Amino acid sequence: MKRKRNKPNRLNQQVNQARRAGASITKELYLYAYSVQGGRCAICGSYEEDLNRVLTIDHDHLTGAFRGLLCDRCNMGLGLFRDRIDLFYMAASFL
Repeated sequence: MKRKRNKPNRLNQQVNQARRAGASITKELYLYAYSVQGGRCAICGSYEEDLNRVLTIDHDHLTGAFRGLLCDRCNMGLGLFRDRIDLFYMAASFL
C-alpha cells in the first residue's frame, strides 16, 4: 500500500520551491488554479489523487509568470523541450 503524503506540507514545499525558482505563485493562487483545473494536470488531465502527489507548479522561466499545474511527467516533458514550441512541432511531425 502506498503511503499518502501530507498534502498541506507538500503544497507549502511546492510553493516555496517555485518561488525560489522565480515563480510568481502563492498558496492561494495554487488552490485557485487547482479548483479551476478540477484537480487535474493542465496538459494530460491526470487527477492529482491518482498521482499520489501534489501537482507541480509550472511557470515561465523568463518572466516567472505562473502558467498552471502539471503532473510530473508533463512538467518534465516541457523542460526537456526547453519551452521551445518549435521543438514540440518537430516532435509532433516526427510521430
